[in-house]
Amino acid sequence: MVNILLNREDFKHLVFQRDGNKCVVCGKPAVDAHHIIDRSLWSDGGYYLDNGVSLCEEHHIEAENTTLGTHKLRELAKIKNIIYPNYLSLTEFVKDYDKWGNPILKNGKRLKGYDFNKENVQKMLKHGNVLNLFEKDYEMLVDKYPRTYHVMGSPGTTSDDRIAKSIRMICKGLMIMTEKLDGSNTSLNRHGVFGRSRVAPSNNGWDTWMKPLWEMIKNDLNDLEICGENMYGVHSIEYSGLDSHFYVFGIRDTKHNMWLSWEEVEFYSAMLDLPTVPVLFKSENGFDVDEKWITDKILDLVSTPSMLSDDRYFVSPKEGVVSRIAQEFPNDMFYNSIYKWVRKGHVQTDQHWQKNWKRAKLLNERLMQN
Repeated sequence: MVNILLNREDFKHLVFQRDGNKCVVCGKPAVDAHHIIDRSLWSDGGYYLDNGVSLCEEHHIEAENTTLGTHKLRELAKIKNIIYPNYLSLTEFVKDYDKWGNPILKNGKRLKGYDFNKENVQKMLKHGNVLNLFEKDYEMLVDKYPRTYHVMGSPGTTSDDRIAKSIRMICKGLMIMTEKLDGSNTSLNRHGVFGRSRVAPSNNGWDTWMKPLWEMIKNDLNDLEICGENMYGVHSIEYSGLDSHFYVFGIRDTKHNMWLSWEEVEFYSAMLDLPTVPVLFKSENGFDVDEKWITDKILDLVSTPSMLSDDRYFVSPKEGVVSRIAQEFPNDMFYNSIYKWVRKGHVQTDQHWQKNWKRAKLLNERLMQN
């Protein structure tokens, strides 16, 4: 069913008309045509019939503070066509969104959405006494690096990978595409050097070189966690133009459980004298495309060699492309803010690289050998 965007007056009139001018909860005279998903979350205001429900004053307040949930409102109004702002997607664990765009999990718990920390949202959630429903914040020494969903059509997926049902979040506004490097996911925080797991600092041979680096910067990190690709050990791709053994791809503010904007990633990386992963594309203001444009752009980008390839020696292919929104985002919305496309067979080598790993040569080492 196609929803037609209405003006404010027609929205109220048609919602009231559908619901018989009565509150769908108690049957009292309706006083408000309530937005099931708040109009601030829609680029067009969200004045759609299937996003509206008639409520009395008492139940309007309960809907605002989310004690009266979106699922129940749709059920009472007999709304079968469920609509969301097009950048909010459902997953195998996110079953719905509350009034303010916070993901609702299948167990009834909630994640913190893009607007969770806004003053008006906090006020309503506290009024409804529902803050206890939100999942615990990220714990630096417990939680793993979040899983990145694959773009639909990514050839490098395995049975353990998750594929995004939608990538519309990166189709409008400022977004970044960076090269996905074939390295080890490694993080530096004030506690040490870690792999994807946070059980204990890494003692892997390909991570030990980072200990002196960590010693130099650990007192400057505070609540920041620097995440990047450790390229010290050669995986399935050997790069002929490496100028560093570590490339930053993201920085997490662990105090506020937020991933910093790409501008901040570049700023802090420069402050710490660390390179970022190569940037392949940056959108500009007014960027507005469909999902096919994104996938076509990715296919175009991966058709050329790695930005860390030097054809004076040999050509290194791209491992893939990572696409993310340029602005900061909550850790809980990681699944909806960053996606990857990975080449086919990227983990399938004749012998797993860890069993007989070798150190990757830097470009300046190759130049000195000539």
